[in-house]
Amino acid sequence: MRITNLNPDTAIGASAWFVEMDGHRLLLDAGIHPKREGRESLPLYDLVKNEPVDAIAISHCHHDHVGSLPIAMRYFPGAHVLMTELSYFLVERVLHNSVNVMKRQRDELA
Repeated sequence: MRITNLNPDTAIGASAWFVEMDGHRLLLDAGIHPKREGRESLPLYDLVKNEPVDAIAISHCHHDHVGSLPIAMRYFPGAHVLMTELSYFLVERVLHNSVNVMKRQRDELA
């Protein structure tokens, strides 16, 4: 078994773990750091970008666990996304709100 912490910080934020076991590869969570912006807010996906990921499992719908899911899906387009039924209904709203905040930041900060 191999477990790699992809959080670029020791504090809470950008939660993402790469887990490999018995030939299966899983990304557990795909968070975004709430106090950082741009690429600095993302997990270190480049550490495992060449790994074939079978699935992305979301533990819950806080931004620090799901905020970079669209980016993780770009890195690992063949991965199945796994989450609870309740998370499925929440994740669209959470990510939509994130996009609105990012657009506002882009406009304000040029």
